[in-house]
Amino acid sequence: MLTQKFLIFTIGWLFLCAAQAPEKHASTSPAQAQSASPAPPFAPLPDYSTDPCYKAKDQNVAAFCAQWKAADAAQSSADATWWTVYVGASGLALAIITMAAAIAAAFFAKKAADETRRGADAAHNANRPWLDIDLKLHGVSVNWDGKGYSLQLEVTPLNAGTSPATDVREHVECLLYDRMPADDESNPFAFSGRDRGLQDAASTVSAKLLDQPGTGPTVFPGRDQSFYIETFVPWDWDKGYPSTLAWLVAGLRYSFPEGTGETIKMFCVRSFGFPDNGGFECLGTDRRIAVKINPVVAVWPRYGSVK
Repeated sequence: MLTQKFLIFTIGWLFLCAAQAPEKHASTSPAQAQSASPAPPFAPLPDYSTDPCYKAKDQNVAAFCAQWKAADAAQSSADATWWTVYVGASGLALAIITMAAAIAAAFFAKKAADETRRGADAAHNANRPWLDIDLKLHGVSVNWDGKGYSLQLEVTPLNAGTSPATDVREHVECLLYDRMPADDESNPFAFSGRDRGLQDAASTVSAKLLDQPGTGPTVFPGRDQSFYIETFVPWDWDKGYPSTLAWLVAGLRYSFPEGTGETIKMFCVRSFGFPDNGGFECLGTDRRIAVKINPVVAVWPRYGSVK
């Protein structure tokens, strides 16, 4: 019986303690909240910064002020970036303008140099010799070896310049009509073979002028000085006699203090001028027997050159 009473007393005491514990906690919490001391004020380091935001006594005010300062710094950085862009664009524009001015200066300098060179060339060309060619055909004979003909020619250089032409050399090639290369086309009015043959003859004359040994005479301005030469014209006797139409390609090469000059001129022999109009037939086959002729020699104004 005593044991039961003690057990009931113990359980009751436990319930009483459980009921009073929240009340005690609840009663002590407001007191603690009231008795809790406020947070100490924000105390910045002394003499760290003179900025008013840094000297604020309230931590929240200092935080907001710092955020505004960060925003202002970001804005200043953005403004500085845009100013950098503006300055860079201005520098690029100035570079483009400078480059354009340099290109224009180079263009006008080249133009001025070209004009100066053209003037110098004009003065040089005005003071150098210029040789023209006059040609006469005096006679024709069978070559000594019987494999062609020899033409007796008179080549007269005409100096149209203002200074003497020294070391004058001459050469003449004959191209018979029957020895012309074949035309490239079947058209009977095509002249590709003739043109190619004349160009080849002009190249041959230029090469032989360059290879001539020794020295030549001097031709002064306004003075005619003829050269009498012979030109060999190959021909195969088994093919009969050639026609009376031929081209004579005459060339001169000469020197002057500033360089060398060359003149290539074409002449067309329309008839060898024999009395019977039979061309070479009156020669026969006797070697070295020259026949005086009076052919019609006309200037052929194609493919010639003066330089």
